[in-house]
Amino acid sequence: MTTDPKIQTATLVTSHVWQSSRRAGFHWIADSLLRRGWHVNFVTGYSMYDHLKSDYRRNFIGMNLRNRPVTHSERLTLLVNWPILRPAGLPSELLNRITYPAASLYRFAASRALKKMVAESTLVVMESTYEIMLAAALRRCAPQARFVYRVSDDLATRNTHPAAIDAEIAALHLFDLVSLPGPVLLPRFGHYHGTKVQLHGIPTRLYERDLANPYERGGTNAIFSGNNLLDQNVLARLAAQFPQVHFHIIGPFEHKTNQDNVTYYGEVPYERTIPFVVHADIGLNILTVAGFEESNKMQQYRFCGLPVVVNGERSQIVGDRHFYRNGDAQEAIAAFEAALRSGKDPKRGGQVRSWDNLVDDLLRDMGNSDP
Repeated sequence: MTTDPKIQTATLVTSHVWQSSRRAGFHWIADSLLRRGWHVNFVTGYSMYDHLKSDYRRNFIGMNLRNRPVTHSERLTLLVNWPILRPAGLPSELLNRITYPAASLYRFAASRALKKMVAESTLVVMESTYEIMLAAALRRCAPQARFVYRVSDDLATRNTHPAAIDAEIAALHLFDLVSLPGPVLLPRFGHYHGTKVQLHGIPTRLYERDLANPYERGGTNAIFSGNNLLDQNVLARLAAQFPQVHFHIIGPFEHKTNQDNVTYYGEVPYERTIPFVVHADIGLNILTVAGFEESNKMQQYRFCGLPVVVNGERSQIVGDRHFYRNGDAQEAIAAFEAALRSGKDPKRGGQVRSWDNLVDDLLRDMGNSDP
């Protein structure tokens, strides 16, 4: 917490943990605010259940951090909001209905430390996680603050408990700005007058450095970098159809494809993934769920001039994006062939914005300004 009245304070509420090697949008938003002179409270939504099931964040979160603010640096304070339980989507509609009343109680899960942080904030940015259920309680703590809902992911596609999905829509009126990463979410949120489409950014300065080529074999290299939703069936078909192409898979994925031209790297710190994208020939956005054609991954690919194979609602080519119908491996093969013919074009990078551009938009569209 800062006591300097000249420094504005932003509280960012997310499911990500600051110390993780996974760098999500909220890390870069925090970084941009810090470089502008703001004090940032970075709040991670967590629970005892997450801790006991060996969630990857457990590597960075100890019991001593439970609901206790920790000064990480002069203008960065970390907090883990840590109740006993946090809702989760269950495997059947019946179980979700039965547990709905209990899951709804999560709206009371904001810790005293979190409420105090929010009460002292100029700006509160909440991510599309279960913590959206805390929006009403946090708004009551800080009626003077600007509230932004950054919809990084569509909760409706993420096996989210329906209590959270209902709470999300009910909370929209509490926000000065609802920030969407792409137009695909407009059908769900476009009715709210405070909704703006504000595309993800990338840390462009990290991509503009002189980076060594990590590909030892040369030839044609296709890259997938992400944390979930990889369509392994489509990957296997592409690898079999294009043996001359080497497929590189970065992320926490099971090694389901055994072809010699597929390499799984597991999780890799964000900055170490950048050379793989910069020196690739084709980007892969082959997911099990459609609707992520403006994702952060897509912005990375575009900045590096890559043609991208993308799953969507229909087969088509839109600029650098070569779409196939979701789950249709034969159409994915045709899209990949088209991407190969299209080739890499550095001119595509001019269409991509930095995270600083996004923060500029957030501050402008909620009516705030730099300190």
